[in-house]
This record gives sequence, C-alpha cells and structure tokens, in this order.
Amino acid sequence: MRGPVAAGWVCAVVLLVGCSARAADVVDGMTVEDAKSMTMAVEDDVVASVDPAVLGEIHQGETGILLSCSTESHRWAGGVDFFVEDGTDMLELLRDIEGSFSARDDFSVDRELDINENETLTLRGPDGLVLTVSQWRQEGFIGVLSFSPCFELPEGTYPGGDW
Repeated sequence: MRGPVAAGWVCAVVLLVGCSARAADVVDGMTVEDAKSMTMAVEDDVVASVDPAVLGEIHQGETGILLSCSTESHRWAGGVDFFVEDGTDMLELLRDIEGSFSARDDFSVDRELDINENETLTLRGPDGLVLTVSQWRQEGFIGVLSFSPCFELPEGTYPGGDW
C-alpha cells in the first residue's frame, strides 16, 4: 500500500464496502491473478476517464492485499492515486468520472460527501467489484481504492502479505 494515510482509507472503505459475502457472491473459478487483473483494469478506466490535459503523476500499486469476504472467500484490494494540474475543477473531474461509469451498463455510481465534505464516488461493478474515488486532503490529488469480487483461494493458500 502507500503508507498510513492509504491504510486508514482502506480501513474506512472496508467498513463501507463490507466484506461479508454469502456463498452466492463468490465468483467461481476466479483466481487471485484474475481478480487483480480485472480490478486494476477498472482502475485504468478511471484514470482514462480524466482529461489527459490535466492529468499529472500516476501511482498505481503493483501489489495489494487480500481481505476476507467470508471464512472461505477473499477479495483483492489495491488502488491508484493521481495528481491533476493546479486549478483543475475537482468537482468537474469527478463528474467526468461519474459520467464515464454511469454510461456503462455494468456499473452503478453513488456520489456522497466524506467526513471532510469532499465529494466521493462509489463505483459498483460486476460480481461485487467496488471502487471508491475521492479527492484527498491534498489539493489536486485523487485516490482510488479498489476491491475485486470475492473468490476462493486454493486450499492451503495463506492470504497474508502482498499480492
């Protein structure tokens, strides 16, 4: 992950996303690699929905962690952060991302205010895939936390560490 700030956001979002999954919520045959690849591709879609003229430095985590969905299943959690040029209208940027995902048949989008009164988007995709897109305290900085659908690990696989 990216340090204590990101870890704090992961904890907060885990509470919002919820990690309790019934057996019906588990994607049969999905591997950790499938979950990670699928989730990171949607992270890329979020970044691609931002006007390239204002897009600055991008930091996409190459690894993530596994969170429990149930005693038998897990989800991959990762994220991408990016900066935008000074003076970028952050609400307009979030509206662009919202519009991009609202136009997709496989996603729903919720917009709400976080505890600091900043706009936050929750993108809900197929099979329980969830991303949150938030303006963080630092001006011009967007953080995206992502959570794959739930899947079962092969028997005997330890879910700890980086994935």
